[in-house]
Amino acid sequence: MVGESIGDAIRAVLREYGATLDVAPALVPDSVSAENYRVETNRGTLFVKRYRESRPRDRMAREQAAIAWAAANGLPVARPLATQRGETLHECEGRWWSVSPWVKGSTYRRGQMSPAGAEHLGAVHGRTHRVLAAHPIRALPPNSELTWDTAASVEILKTLGPHVRDRGDDRERRMVRKQRELLESGIARPSSEFSGIPLQATHGDFHERNVMIDETGEVAAIVDWERFCVQPPAFEVLRAVSFVLLLEEPLLSAYLRGYRRETSLDETTIEPAIEAWRQSAMHNTWALRDYFLQGNPATRQFFAEEEARARLFNDSAFREQLAETFLREAC
Repeated sequence: MVGESIGDAIRAVLREYGATLDVAPALVPDSVSAENYRVETNRGTLFVKRYRESRPRDRMAREQAAIAWAAANGLPVARPLATQRGETLHECEGRWWSVSPWVKGSTYRRGQMSPAGAEHLGAVHGRTHRVLAAHPIRALPPNSELTWDTAASVEILKTLGPHVRDRGDDRERRMVRKQRELLESGIARPSSEFSGIPLQATHGDFHERNVMIDETGEVAAIVDWERFCVQPPAFEVLRAVSFVLLLEEPLLSAYLRGYRRETSLDETTIEPAIEAWRQSAMHNTWALRDYFLQGNPATRQFFAEEEARARLFNDSAFREQLAETFLREAC
C-alpha cells in the first residue's frame, strides 16, 4: 500500500509529464536501492522511479545518457519520458524522479532458472558487452566494487558489531565474524594490484531482475542502468553468475556458452578477475551496512547467498575449477 504523501508526490510528478493517475500507484516488488512504482494514467501504464536521497545528480544523468546511447546502438531499453519542459529528470519535494513507459514482461527467477534460461541470459549479457565495447570510456567511472581498503572495511565491521549482536541472528553474527577474520588473516590484497586488467563500458548491474522478457521469449528491455561504469568484462560476468546463483553445473556452462555466442572474454583476464571478485566480495560490507545502519530491509534477503558465496570463493579448488570452466566456455 502506497502512503498518501507518496501518492501526492507521484501525482505532482506526473503533472509535469501531462499525465494524471487513474488508480492508486503500486510499489514494484523486489525494489532494493530505489523506490519504483507502477502507475496507471491517462497516458497508459508508466514506471515511476524515485531515486535514493543520497544519489548525486551526475550519476542519474549518466544513467539516462547510457540508456539513450544503448537505444541508439540497438540494445532494447525503456527510454525515460521527458517532462513538458523537455527534462528527463524531475525534482519534487527534495527528491529526484524519472518516468518511463511500463515494460510489459517478466524476468527469470533467481534460483529457478533452467539451463536454457541461463544460456539465453548469458547471450543477452554477451550482446550487451559486444555493443558497449564501442562506448567511449574516458568519462565513465570505474565500478566502485573494484576499489577497496582493508582497514576501512575492518572499521566498518567493528561499527556493525554491536548492531549485529543486538539485532542480528546467528547467521549475521557469523558473517561479520568470519569476514573480519578473513580480512585480518593476511590474505587480503590491495585493489591496486588489479588495476591493470583491461576495462570497457558495462551495464554495471547485470542480473536476471534487470532483463525483461516478453511473452514470445525475446528481450523486451534491459533496465536499471544506474551503475553504468567501466570494469573488466570478466568481472561483471563473475558478478552476474554469482548473484543469479549460476555457479553450479550445468547452469554455469550454459550461461557462458550463451555469452560466447555473442562475444568472448580475454583469457588473460580470467584468473585475475576471479581473484579480484573474491577480494572485492571479501571487503564488501554493502548489504550489512544497508540493513543494520541504513535501515533498508530489502538487503537482508541477500545474506544467505553472500555467506554461501564466500565459502565457495575462498576454496582454492573451486576457484581453479571456475577458471577452467570460464576458459573452456567463454574464451
